[in-house]
Amino acid sequence: RDRRRGNRMSMIVWRVRTGKVCINLSPEKHEIAWCNLLVWSADSDMIATSYVEHGGARAATINGGAVTNRLTGFIRIWRVSTKEVRRLPSSIFPPDLRAASLSFTRRGLLAIGGFDGCIRLLDVVNERLISKTQAYFGIVHRIRFSPDGSNLLATGSCGESRFEPRNRGSELKCFALPYAYSFKYTLDGVTRGLSSYL
Repeated sequence: RDRRRGNRMSMIVWRVRTGKVCINLSPEKHEIAWCNLLVWSADSDMIATSYVEHGGARAATINGGAVTNRLTGFIRIWRVSTKEVRRLPSSIFPPDLRAASLSFTRRGLLAIGGFDGCIRLLDVVNERLISKTQAYFGIVHRIRFSPDGSNLLATGSCGESRFEPRNRGSELKCFALPYAYSFKYTLDGVTRGLSSYL
């Protein structure tokens, strides 16, 4: 523990049947961070872990000659089949962002609800940002995909500050995914492929 900057936390995944450790998802030694979120993909081949990091060189600012640390974030993706662990690049998840909620679609797309009120939809396999929606003024508390993966349900706060009265409640919203990433798109493709046989 670094009392000035925060904790060093470990994230270890093991098989319950054998009791053997599969992989250690702890931050690098130079990172002082903790895992605030963990989510499995529907096919159990991917795990997304979100970390909150205290300060660091990127987040340190000089204020009257003293270094002031602020919280930053990053996300790691683990492919179970290949045991590959990688950090999402800053081009799709900048270090000044923090995730407040995560959810996978059945197709392996990852939705990130941020402390900035935005919902980002990412293709984590190809490391590509598909869409970004300013859903709330405050934090996106929870996000969940519908069973067919075509819609995203979210709750979030309306106030920019946690101390605002508007921030004491949550607003429920539903968002449709872009057609090319929806279940309907997949179903339409299957229908077209089978149309000559029906």
